[in-house]
Amino acid sequence: MTAPPFVAAAVLPALNALGVRLRDSIGQIAGPEPGLETNCKSPSSRGLPADEQGFESLLGVSEQSAHRSPLARCRKVLAGPIDMFFEFIINATGVAALAVNLRGLAQKSDHSLQTSSAWSSALWALNSFLLGAHSAAAMNVLSVGRQATAATVGAQAARLKALACAAFLAVAAIMALVTWNGLTTASTAAASMLATSAMFYLRGARLRVALAAVAALWIYNGVVYEAWWQLVSTLLSLAMAVFGAWRTRDTW
Repeated sequence: MTAPPFVAAAVLPALNALGVRLRDSIGQIAGPEPGLETNCKSPSSRGLPADEQGFESLLGVSEQSAHRSPLARCRKVLAGPIDMFFEFIINATGVAALAVNLRGLAQKSDHSLQTSSAWSSALWALNSFLLGAHSAAAMNVLSVGRQATAATVGAQAARLKALACAAFLAVAAIMALVTWNGLTTASTAAASMLATSAMFYLRGARLRVALAAVAALWIYNGVVYEAWWQLVSTLLSLAMAVFGAWRTRDTW
């Protein structure tokens, strides 16, 4: 049912005036919001007819009020500290992983190397997850179990060692397929499989040379994700692995 013309002529100007008053009142209470100047332009500056300015202005105030809500302000205030906290965690896990890994590579004991590698992999898993490198995180989680198993199995029955190694290689291949992301996944998967074989079957200088090759494969992942801590740590780990191989050269 359509309202008579004289009713519309009487009601619309009244609603228009109400919209203008609400706009002015809210504007005086809230004040200008930094960064919202483009949204606070008057309707006339946007080329609107005079009889539509009241409702348009009222709508504009509603949009601005959403930005001034307590929840929006809280998010804006907390965004900086939260980002700084995660940045700190990423850097801290990178430094800790580097320190643990270098300590293990500097040792002559293979058992100490395997234990340190397990702890280092756990820290790298958290570091990679926070960076969004899910394939790398998954491979590092797998490395934790691999290092622990290799240290436990040791020189036990050849069949048990072969089964454990094959199981970890299969899991690495499955995780690579599930988290596939191109060359980054290919490089981390190759590094994980090489490290798995080395941890179960190599000792002394040969083990450290293989770990140097593993570090070289991880370099690509650090470059792609701009994980500079991970990249620097990987380069240092590569150098330390070469140094460890030189220290244990009599075991070649």
